[in-house]
Amino acid sequence: MEARGLGALTPRQAEFVIAGHSRDRDSLEGYLLRTSPGSGLEAWTLYPIPDDLISPVSDRIIEAASEIAADVGGPAEAPEAWATRLIEAQRTHPLRMENGREVVVAGAFCQLTTLTRSDISTRILRRYQSVSQA
Repeated sequence: MEARGLGALTPRQAEFVIAGHSRDRDSLEGYLLRTSPGSGLEAWTLYPIPDDLISPVSDRIIEAASEIAADVGGPAEAPEAWATRLIEAQRTHPLRMENGREVVVAGAFCQLTTLTRSDISTRILRRYQSVSQA
C-alpha cells in the first residue's frame, strides 16, 4: 500500500485484521496490518495473529485481561464473556498517547467474529454510547 502512495493518505493510525481458512495449510489464519509502527511492530507489514489478540494494549489492559482470564477462563472457553469484559476494561482504562493525552480506544461496539473451515460469522455483542475523553 505504501508503494502505491496510500501510506501518505492515512491521516490516522489504524489496524486491519485479515483472516480466513487456508486450504493449502488446512488451518485458520489471521494477520494484522498497521498503518504506523508501535508495540514492537513495523508499519505496513503483515504479522501472523496468535489465537487471541488485544489491540491496542497497555500495561493496565494486560493486567485487566489477566484478571478477566482468571475469572472467565481463556478466550476460547467463553468468547462472548471474554470479549465483552475486555472491551469494558479498555473503555475504563484509557490509553496514554505519546503527547500525554488519554483516549478511550474502544468506541461504538463490541463485535465477535468466528472463523470455521466452512464460513465466517460475525455479530455485535454490545453497542455503546459515546465516551467522554479524559
